[in-house]
Parts: sequence; C-alpha cells; structure tokens
Amino acid sequence: MPKLPALTPQKVINILEKKGFVLSRVKGSHHLFYHPETKCRVVVPVHGRDLPTGTLLEILKQAGVGQEEIEDFYKCRIHSPAKQTSSRNYPRHLWML
Repeated sequence: MPKLPALTPQKVINILEKKGFVLSRVKGSHHLFYHPETKCRVVVPVHGRDLPTGTLLEILKQAGVGQEEIEDFYKCRIHSPAKQTSSRNYPRHLWML
C-alpha cells in the first residue's frame, strides 16, 4: 500500500463531505460529523497543521474511507478545471464600486 499523504483537517473534511457526512456541531477546535444513513460519527480536530498519521488513520477508518477513495479525491482535484469566481462571491460593497 502506498504511503498515506499528509492531510490538513480541511482536506479530510472535504473527503468526508463527499462521502455524505454532515457537520453536526463544533466544540472548540473539534468538528463532529455524522452520516445520516449509517449514523456513523467522526470527530475531526481542526488545527493549523497536518493531522498526525495515527489520528488521520483512525478518522478514515471510522468513516469507512479507503486508500483508493483518497487517491480518487486527489485525482479529481488535480484534473478539475479552475473554479471561476464571480461577483456573487464577493460582498456587495466590493463589486459595486
């Protein structure tokens, strides 16, 4: 099995949301996600650094995410076209000037 890439909490959250997990609540720096169909709960610590390998493996194991899904997520992110920004993404007072 290839080495697991270092992931930030935001990347893990993106993977969980693609799997159907929904943010349930936030307590401090810990975000609790749950899956409405399987009732599975996963806690993601959101700090300003990459998740430790053991923590990352446990989160992915609890969520049922495999190595292939992580690789597919990265392939989709790398090959997807750049996101177009529009004036709707900015506060009204900035684009009306």
